[in-house]
Amino acid sequence: MKTGVPNRVTTTRTAPSKWWMSATWTAEGKEDASKIVEHEQAVPRDDNPNLYNLPSSFHPVYRPLPILVNLIVVLVSMFISAITTWQNLTWLDPLMSVHSRRVSVKKLLKFAGKAILAGFLSKTVIQDIFLPPTRISTVNLVRNFFLPSSFSRYEPISLPGKESMGVHYLRCQSSQQQNNSTRFQALYFNHGFGASSLSWLPVMPSLLKRMGGRVALAHDAPGFGFTDRPNKVTAYTRGTSAEIGSSILQSSLQDEDASSIALFGHSMGAAATLRMALALPEETRKFIVLVGPALGLMHEPSKIQSRLRALTRPVRQLVRKYLFDPSFSYVLKRAVGTPNFWKNSLRKVWGNPSRLSDSDVLRFQWPSIGQGWERGLLSFALAQSRQGSSDGKTDAQLMEHVLALPNTTVVVIRGGNDRVVPKKLVDKFFDKFPDVPIYELQGQGHDPFEEQVDIFVETVGTIVDKENA
Repeated sequence: MKTGVPNRVTTTRTAPSKWWMSATWTAEGKEDASKIVEHEQAVPRDDNPNLYNLPSSFHPVYRPLPILVNLIVVLVSMFISAITTWQNLTWLDPLMSVHSRRVSVKKLLKFAGKAILAGFLSKTVIQDIFLPPTRISTVNLVRNFFLPSSFSRYEPISLPGKESMGVHYLRCQSSQQQNNSTRFQALYFNHGFGASSLSWLPVMPSLLKRMGGRVALAHDAPGFGFTDRPNKVTAYTRGTSAEIGSSILQSSLQDEDASSIALFGHSMGAAATLRMALALPEETRKFIVLVGPALGLMHEPSKIQSRLRALTRPVRQLVRKYLFDPSFSYVLKRAVGTPNFWKNSLRKVWGNPSRLSDSDVLRFQWPSIGQGWERGLLSFALAQSRQGSSDGKTDAQLMEHVLALPNTTVVVIRGGNDRVVPKKLVDKFFDKFPDVPIYELQGQGHDPFEEQVDIFVETVGTIVDKENA
């Protein structure tokens, strides 16, 4: 069942289905509900009408302390530092002073260090209690606000042997009726680490038109974006993400004959894309584009390592649950809640930082307001460390199986200035598969489909034209 998600600014929201009132309506959701203003209208971006601005009442970063509060914190911190540094402290006027005897440099440094530490801790505590970044569950985002794009959908998906979860995905329908010019029934996109389906948002409409597709789809992998964050770590594997993608693709096609499907996978999402290809019928024509693929970077542990992990697992689970997860989650929250965090981080990823736009930053900032964002990231990392793929295949084995499929084309596109997955890593993996062509886009970084949309679309379109010639 689809929720009432507005596809245009003027769309009226419908009442949420009863599904939202069951398992997904958690304490996290209730916590959000008391702090939000209902029914704010979506405002599209001028440079990307399919992307909405954050609600005006949302604060994606920690807010600074008011000037008066800041002044009080400084004075109190200095006072605490002074009375713990000097015993003979007198109060002759509102300002602190000491006796006329000579004051040692050591004590002055001690006073300054204590004052700075007390001020820092006080500001941190006040910000965490009164001025934290906005965190809201996807359920409340749907009920009271809007999802980040006019293409956004949020639906429950049930997978065999796994608990049902709400999945956020993008659906872009072609404006043209299906006819003889339709070359692909669907285009499907898998995002990379730390990103979400929104990364593919700029390129979806133009790529759909250029490739002659009927519908373009992309979902948020578990642990990222606005997809639910289940308790079981097995839900965060790349295999589970592939199952979600296959389910959405099958549902979108309904009973239609999937004669030709295009699959895209970026970075970490390349492995999920390969698994989706294996799940398609053999007779389906598969056109697979791997962008900056992060393949072959994980290795199976030796027997000795596996045994050691099994023996130490109870201790590691306790350390992770009570020490590592809480501390690292807070560090993540603090880092992401810093102004310009996403902008500064993405500038290191872009091949040419001057091309980075505010909309680029916003597509990464949107998911960070989701309740449990930090927990999802940690759960994903834990799932990868356990080698949690359900089929047990390595990346190389996946590639071998995909290349053995009939009616299948695999190509690689990478940025010439990719510093995340450097050329040598891509070359090292694909040296075993010399028949896979690699196209390099000069001057671009790890996300070429976001950096220069037109060049990426034309590159893919040209490849498709050659395939159909």
